[in-house]
Amino acid sequence: QPLPSLGEAQTTLIELQTCLPQLLTTLLHSPPPLTPLSPNPFSILRQLLLITCLTHPNVGIHLCWLLEAHVGRAWKTLLDHRRATGRRLIVVLPAEKAMVMAKLGVEKRVAWEFLQEVEQATAYGV
Repeated sequence: QPLPSLGEAQTTLIELQTCLPQLLTTLLHSPPPLTPLSPNPFSILRQLLLITCLTHPNVGIHLCWLLEAHVGRAWKTLLDHRRATGRRLIVVLPAEKAMVMAKLGVEKRVAWEFLQEVEQATAYGV
């Protein structure tokens, strides 16, 4: 199969960014698989979005904005000492993660953890 042209690739990225809010909502609010052995299309979608963040940082930045809107920005105030470094990316230690989870609540845990992964993929390519 031939490689897509530059125009086709740009069109695909624009379509992805247009659909990103719906994809994110689907990902965050979908039930887990019925059994551990059941295929999980949402896990695959999550991995595809992370891979896209690695190759297209603009998509990662857009996804970070959407996730921050979902989680709320209050969690960043819990980590003010990290902000003093002037870096956009906030690295969260395990002890701090428990504190943030207690403050945010369980319902925002999935979004917050995904935000951490997207920031890592976008900023560091990991």
